[in-house]
Amino acid sequence: MQMLQKMKNQEHERAKYAFERVKRVATSVTDTDADRKKYRSAALSAGIMVHTSGLLPSMAFYLDKLSKPENTGHKCLFEDIACRLGVPVGTPSLQAYNELLGLDNITLMKKTQEAIALLIWIKRFAEAMITKDGTALE
Repeated sequence: MQMLQKMKNQEHERAKYAFERVKRVATSVTDTDADRKKYRSAALSAGIMVHTSGLLPSMAFYLDKLSKPENTGHKCLFEDIACRLGVPVGTPSLQAYNELLGLDNITLMKKTQEAIALLIWIKRFAEAMITKDGTALE
């Protein structure tokens, strides 16, 4: 019974975190519709990418996207995932990736599972809060 309660609490915390992060992107006055559209698009595909390729290759993909200034949507998603996985807020992206590289196999597997579970929620909220053309829904 206690294990079930713990699982519910973890799922609730993931949902709450995802809601706040997606809401931040959807309601940001500095993000353009194009930024929101890229975030939504990345959010819709990120979970399956992590599931099929693994956490490190997926985060490396987003790290590559960060080198282009027009990819603020990808940058936000990278930060959303990294922050939830325990990388301190404000950590430079390359340093955040380095922290993930330093994990042992068991911890990396747990972080991968956490990322997939989180991305399910991010995907749901991105679909609910951001339209296909990138406008925010109220």
